Amino acid sequence: MLKKRCLSMFIAVCLMAGSAASKVHATDGPIGFQAPRAPVQTDLIFERSGTDNRSEVVLGVQFVLDPGWKTYWRSPGDAGIPPQFDWDGSSNIEKVEILWPRPTRIESFGLTTWGYENEVVLPVKLTLADPEKPLQVRMSAYFGVCKDVCIPVNRDLQADLPAGEGDATYHARVISDYRALVPPKATEGTAIHQVTAQIRTKDQISVTVAGSSGFKNPSLILEGEEGDLFTVRDVTYSDNGKKAVFQIEADLARKERSLSGYPLVATIVDGEQAAEADILLE
Repeated sequence: MLKKRCLSMFIAVCLMAGSAASKVHATDGPIGFQAPRAPVQTDLIFERSGTDNRSEVVLGVQFVLDPGWKTYWRSPGDAGIPPQFDWDGSSNIEKVEILWPRPTRIESFGLTTWGYENEVVLPVKLTLADPEKPLQVRMSAYFGVCKDVCIPVNRDLQADLPAGEGDATYHARVISDYRALVPPKATEGTAIHQVTAQIRTKDQISVTVAGSSGFKNPSLILEGEEGDLFTVRDVTYSDNGKKAVFQIEADLARKERSLSGYPLVATIVDGEQAAEADILLE
């Protein structure tokens, strides 16, 4: 979100990142430009060595961070740069779906952010235009990494996958492990099975989350339109801790819009338990 990105740039000393070694082509800046090394390596990794002539192929965007550094989830929180990806230049791709493993809550400088430390792989589902043709991936990534300073990073990555039968790669297990960390949809039968939202005032809402077991220390992340800001002010529990009610201050970018029926994406993280829900304000 624009406001959050500006806040991040204001509170951090930002440097332009240089290139880092990777198994695939990665560049930062023009030829001859000598910039500080960004403390992150990026790579594209595949589950299989060929397309298997399937309509869907899974790859991973891998980030390996130097000790103490972090990068951000799709909605970074009070500060940070949400990762952005551009797939222009690729061939034989009809649709791209990025899967986001559950983030970690990170407190720094009095701000709450959501992201990843050490390493993360973002699984990506690619729908092929023609399953019997090879795949060429040309991807540009813009993201931020932070420690004592924050650095915006640009990376250009490329990888090719031949058509036809393939084998499981060395990276297949890694991608599978991170896919298992993607929060499932909150539905009956899942650990967190119900999420609802109610309007309290023009700038206050509440979100009720129900689970099959008692919550320990749940966090709620809300996403709306670009520029929307949500701040959790309080959380209370009932039903032996199986129900949590979050009181939230909402600052919506579109002031003239009625809150009734306003669509939100809610992500709940409670330790290793997580879920995601598409909800409407009532």
